[in-house]
Amino acid sequence: METTIKALNIIGRAPGWSRAPRTGDAWGIRGLIGRRPLDRVFKMHTVLTESEKKSQEKAAGLGIPFYTTHNYPLKKMIRFFKTDYFSNTVGYMIALALYEGYEKIDLYGINHARGREYIREKCGVDFWCGVAMGRGVEVTVHGKRSKLLKTHNNRIYGYGKKQGTWNGQSFITPTVD
Repeated sequence: METTIKALNIIGRAPGWSRAPRTGDAWGIRGLIGRRPLDRVFKMHTVLTESEKKSQEKAAGLGIPFYTTHNYPLKKMIRFFKTDYFSNTVGYMIALALYEGYEKIDLYGINHARGREYIREKCGVDFWCGVAMGRGVEVTVHGKRSKLLKTHNNRIYGYGKKQGTWNGQSFITPTVD
């Protein structure tokens, strides 16, 4: 008997988002409504802009749950994971996916390669990826531009060796001499 793995595609808006499969469970950032099929949409801000409010209305019209700081189960997540470490929307998405029992998470268009995303937000996404991996969840980061789960210079600290690469299916760790 074949076991089905509960898998999720989490999709951002950075380069590579369009490569996400159009089948299976898909959660996305607000800007993707109408651009691809989504099961849930997230925009974790307290105050929504007019454009964001229109996206929320569009999602409601399509029957797609739209998460903001007003309806995300934050207290439940903090109690369950015993941490309130969230640096951006993607962290909230990963935490909820773990809480709901997803066993495989694929990240598309979530690069955090420069600027504010790299400085302020990457650390939280790396943290939640680590929580997932520590729980035995398979996490795959798609996209050559992504800096997730990478050091600033793509080297293993202390060894100077290049970090492994994502081949689209698994993380390949280089041999250490």
